[in-house]
Amino acid sequence: MSSSQQIAVSIVDDDEVDLFIAQRIARLKLNTNNILLFRSGFEFIEKFRSDEKPDVIILNYRMPEKSGIDVLDEMGSIEATSKPLVIMTSTSLNPKDLAHIKAHPKVDRFIPKPLLPAHFKKVMDELMAANQE
Repeated sequence: MSSSQQIAVSIVDDDEVDLFIAQRIARLKLNTNNILLFRSGFEFIEKFRSDEKPDVIILNYRMPEKSGIDVLDEMGSIEATSKPLVIMTSTSLNPKDLAHIKAHPKVDRFIPKPLLPAHFKKVMDELMAANQE
């Protein structure tokens, strides 16, 4: 991605309020309008199969029909030229869920809900710095 291009962000969450909050935070903290919203893992995977891949994916852990982990596993079978940064979100603080999320090789960071702008910015700054090394 050249410096003149906006970061492409995909947000996948079944909750409308969380989609709105994540979109607002991503727009402000990543300075981008290139944001696509998906209300299900199925919807996102269809787009991911057939279209340009996002630079950043903000993905909810618990969704009906296809969880965030299921989405990541399915992404692994789809050819991509670059690896997007994946931020998993969840309201769950269950230790088993957190261990499952943190153990997944495609998850770059976990952010608990509710999403807070300062926490999101800190995580994105860390990820962007690590990605440029």
